[in-house]
Amino acid sequence: MKGSNILVVEDEMIIAMEIRATLKKLGYNVLGSVINGYDAIQTAGEKRPDLVLMDIRLKGDMDGIEAARKIMELYDIPVIFLTGNSDKTTVERAVELKPAGFLIKPFKERELFGNIEMAIHKHKVTSAIKSVDESDKVSDSVSKTISNINTALISTDTKGFINRANKSAIELIGLDQNKIIGRKIPEIFSTANKPDIDNKQESDSFIVWPDAITIDRIKGENNWETISVSLLSGFVTNEMKDIKDFIFSVNQEKNEKINLKKSETLFVRLMESVNEMVFLVDKKLSILQYNKNFLDFSKRLGVSSFQLTRTIYEIAELSFFVEADEYIEVFRTNTPITKTKRFKTKNKEINYFRISMNPNFDGKEVVYVTTIIDDITPLIHAKEHAKYITGSLADIEESLKEINALVSDINEPLIEIIEKSKNKKDPSSVIVSENADKIAEIIESFEIQRIRYENAIDHIKYIDKTADKW
Repeated sequence: MKGSNILVVEDEMIIAMEIRATLKKLGYNVLGSVINGYDAIQTAGEKRPDLVLMDIRLKGDMDGIEAARKIMELYDIPVIFLTGNSDKTTVERAVELKPAGFLIKPFKERELFGNIEMAIHKHKVTSAIKSVDESDKVSDSVSKTISNINTALISTDTKGFINRANKSAIELIGLDQNKIIGRKIPEIFSTANKPDIDNKQESDSFIVWPDAITIDRIKGENNWETISVSLLSGFVTNEMKDIKDFIFSVNQEKNEKINLKKSETLFVRLMESVNEMVFLVDKKLSILQYNKNFLDFSKRLGVSSFQLTRTIYEIAELSFFVEADEYIEVFRTNTPITKTKRFKTKNKEINYFRISMNPNFDGKEVVYVTTIIDDITPLIHAKEHAKYITGSLADIEESLKEINALVSDINEPLIEIIEKSKNKKDPSSVIVSENADKIAEIIESFEIQRIRYENAIDHIKYIDKTADKW
């Protein structure tokens, strides 16, 4: 078929050039030409041609037959052998592989074209039949496996249509099997939130982070109930590693509320009143409670409230800030951990966070750990600016000293001019005296401004020292 990709394996340069020229003339794409078996296997794996033209006799310790065997086994690519005066044993070895074709050198253009077209067509038909057979085998195997598992399981095809549901899933969903099969996942399950319109891209699709997944099922006659469930997904592949079906494990969520004492309830209220992001972690490393600031922060990381029901080590997005090993250490030693993390956002902005993991002790043991995440970016930036200002102040102080020295140098000759021109009535002396008085007034004004500058510098230094204490 024109446009098909062909790999040529031929160690005779002139013959290889002739074959490539003929293939291009016939409308095929030549992916390359290699001269030994090892390069043939590697190139076939990297470029995945539609067909390989393989010379039987190749230089080196691997001939074309062995190279073809590897290519057919590893990549399922059809091979046409090219041969000249091969002995009977070699030809028999080649025939055993059941190649897609066999051409005797020198061959005509029409023979090459016919063999290639037949080989590619035959391979496509065979692959299609094989795929159907494998799909049937996989389907039977999956159906048997699903039916023998007590956990509620459903499977869908790659387009999202449900094609299987075991007994546990049917009982949990509360519908007959014929009302489940053939429907899409969103027709059975509902999400408690709306799509995130802010994350809408150029397409019409939305990103959805469900806070909860629910099922509406019949509880009794004309009576419906809504239950919360969680979905864990996986997939089924065939021998070619292609995904054939998606598997979903459906688990009913228990509406267990945290049994907090009165003092702990007060603590939960306090969590909502602070500006920091706060959450509690128990010994199982599950998040017991969190405030709204932490929820908002989590959503910015791409973590929904539904995901926050998982353990810390299952929430990959939080691992940059807090690690499971650190919690284990706090529970073990009853010692708090405080650290600062430098975080780069998608917009390449740098933010700084102080994370404090504080043990809560009931008199006998650590019962949970309070984690506080504080955005200290403004403070860090303030300190950086303070350092810059401190450096600039040194330059300003040095400049003021030089100006003061210049003023002192001006004062001496100015006083002398004023003294000599005093009480003289000639016009030039009067002009000198008047201008000298003006200069003296300017110098006095400058002295006042200099004192203000020095006071400002002292105030900034005080603020800088206070910031360091913060």
